[in-house]
Amino acid sequence: MPHLVPFGSQAFRITLDDAWIDDVGGRIALSAALSEIGGVHDVLVTEVAALIVCGTAPEDAARAALEDATARALERSRGRPLGPTTSRTIDVVYDGEDLDPLSLALSIPREELIARHTASDLVVSFLGFAPGFAYLRGLDPVLSRAVRHATPRRRVAAGSVAIAAGMSAIYPAASPGGWQLLGHAVDFDPLAAPLRAGERVVFRAARTRAHERLAAAIPRDDVEAIVIESASGPSLLVDGTGVRRLADGAPPGGPLVRASARRALTAVAGGPADVILERYGALTIRSRAHRSFHVADERGHAHRLEPGQALSFDAPRDARVGHLAVEGGFVGAPILGGRGTMLSILRGGHEGRPLRRGDRLGLAGATPTVLSGTASTRVEGPLRARRGPDRRDGPTITVACTIAHASDRTGTRLVPRAPHRLETSTARTAPMIAGAIQAPPSGELIVLGPEHPVTGGYPVIGVLDPDALDVLFATPLGREVTLEIE
Repeated sequence: MPHLVPFGSQAFRITLDDAWIDDVGGRIALSAALSEIGGVHDVLVTEVAALIVCGTAPEDAARAALEDATARALERSRGRPLGPTTSRTIDVVYDGEDLDPLSLALSIPREELIARHTASDLVVSFLGFAPGFAYLRGLDPVLSRAVRHATPRRRVAAGSVAIAAGMSAIYPAASPGGWQLLGHAVDFDPLAAPLRAGERVVFRAARTRAHERLAAAIPRDDVEAIVIESASGPSLLVDGTGVRRLADGAPPGGPLVRASARRALTAVAGGPADVILERYGALTIRSRAHRSFHVADERGHAHRLEPGQALSFDAPRDARVGHLAVEGGFVGAPILGGRGTMLSILRGGHEGRPLRRGDRLGLAGATPTVLSGTASTRVEGPLRARRGPDRRDGPTITVACTIAHASDRTGTRLVPRAPHRLETSTARTAPMIAGAIQAPPSGELIVLGPEHPVTGGYPVIGVLDPDALDVLFATPLGREVTLEIE
């Protein structure tokens, strides 16, 4: 039977042996087989581990059935041939700043380096790191000697083509990165047409300059909308619930504090597909619609907004974040199955960025199935976390921490008041979920949020349940919280 290591209350991690690294066909088959198991909500299979996310926390009988179904999936998937696959030819301008230093390090001419890259028979092994970031196996053996930079660059441009550690990749958006930069892809958007595991990729040298493209949803003047009149802090459009899939290299997304968003949505009979506004300060909006409609805040208070009327909302009271929902939701640019803003790649929502004065937000005007369930952030005492899959020491530990101001939707950074010692297994790049508590060497703890990287290399020592996670994310920056980790 496979060893299903609990990853919070609704997820399990399975460690894969090294034979799976080159078994791309087997991992594709495994991903499909695990997705077909009853009760499984989401799946992510990387080269060293598989993550199963269930719709609800399984009871003992359900877990036994899950283990049995997982064992069958592993057995019938291993060694499965890749089969017919699609192929992409991607034009590249080879003008990367690492071309000359790398050619010297590898003792080959610049032209030969480019020729070896274009001749490489590459296959998408898996997606991770960032939405749309595909790890390409099959790099030329000489180029496979290229290593990551000891200190990553603070910013790598979107569309950059790079190599490191025996693989190649295309950065889907501007982000930090430590790979060796060879050039830029031309007219290729890995977010509009994502690469899939098993696809073959051929790079072709081109002369045309690359350019970045941005998906936006800016309403026309004749579309019913509200206008941002003022904002004292960042605000952005987010999906009302997590809707994206890990297999696309994207975290589920959704609001930072689910209970806060649910209260706003419920007050306007909102649906799970609605886009809402997440705010981190005071906000004033004005209607540019030809009809009246309701706007609700994070306390569940609904306000009727007439044509041309303005409404002001104070900064969230004793909370890090607040939410506004409108009947039918806002219009947001579609990206990887959702319509909310993904700040890590500057896509979705409204121009992929925080809102500013003068922005027009279109009103969708139609609400699907109404949300059900309750909205609560009441948790008494310490925030309890389940044991993480990488923790190896014994007793329950209690850690008092301060919430660092560097926290965001990607992760909340916690600074322990006193040094703590934890025994962990050696971490490898493996799937991650929201609520995972990572323990980097710095001594800080990082609790992953709704826009977390879907893979990570730091040990996971605990996983907060959803209600405790809501409490943590609702607590203002600079405050103290106490974690109790099994």
